[in-house]
Amino acid sequence: MLNIRTFSELSADELYEILRARAEVFLIEQGIVYVDADEVDRRATHVFRREERSVVSYARLFPEAEKGVVHMGRVLTTKRGKGLGREVVKEALRFSFSKLKAQCVRIDSQTSVAPFYSHLGFRQTSDVFVLEGVEHVKMELSAAAFGASGLCQSQEMPTPQQPSAPPYDDVWLHFNPLSAYPYSYKYPRASVTADCCLFAKKDEQLHVLLIRRGAPPYEGHWAFPGGFLETGHEDTEQCARRELQEETGLTANDLKLVGVFSRPGRDPRCPIVTASYCGLIPFAEATGSDDAAEARWFPVDAVPPLAFDHDEMLRIAVKLVR
Repeated sequence: MLNIRTFSELSADELYEILRARAEVFLIEQGIVYVDADEVDRRATHVFRREERSVVSYARLFPEAEKGVVHMGRVLTTKRGKGLGREVVKEALRFSFSKLKAQCVRIDSQTSVAPFYSHLGFRQTSDVFVLEGVEHVKMELSAAAFGASGLCQSQEMPTPQQPSAPPYDDVWLHFNPLSAYPYSYKYPRASVTADCCLFAKKDEQLHVLLIRRGAPPYEGHWAFPGGFLETGHEDTEQCARRELQEETGLTANDLKLVGVFSRPGRDPRCPIVTASYCGLIPFAEATGSDDAAEARWFPVDAVPPLAFDHDEMLRIAVKLVR
């Protein structure tokens, strides 16, 4: 379970495990040289999950000088493939707005993970700036936007099945792109996602698998399973497989490229290029999880209105699997 503590409430073991996790991620893995144990810890609220005498996910919250503003930082996860990064961020947000009475939560996000926060409703409020040698942007989430997102409903995180492919989930929450890619640029760039159009035959009729989105944009609308590429750790096909497993519990071994979709404005969050894949599997029941509120099979001739440009993907994918 998640723990929420003020500094004075932390035990010696908890404080040690928090500092060790932060050192492993930010100092050793990312190679950032900075003073981690700063005075902010004393006035911060610490949100974390412990497993086997180790902190596996963490975020800290502290009030900014501006009234009603809470800052969230030091977000990390050390166990990958279980959605722990998303879980700790969502719980930190719920606590900020319900208990700390924040009107706004702000973060200094590494540019590589800005799409993750955009997916949770954050909006970018600054140009790119360099902090401790890493590109960042300022982002914020208002109380109103948080309430509209549906994330305010507290829920226990289900334990997902382990994927058959290597688990990449959450690694990007603490991946420093500059450690692998020494060249960075000031010009705006698009984010990359992958979607999976999965088909199966039931009662001799072709069905397509869709998920009902559990978060903005298009919350409550049907779409293909998919999500953001975890930079430096997977290609787009691996991303499509991972998102399929995370959001529906299903796996597909043989995927074909449907196409690359990059029309300006196709996603309201930011410029996003997506690679779409399709596959045909034996029919199996699916269960919505992670960012999917529901997963369901539909006959291909009775598909509900789809989010983004997924109707175009469907038309092409159906031709490829038939």
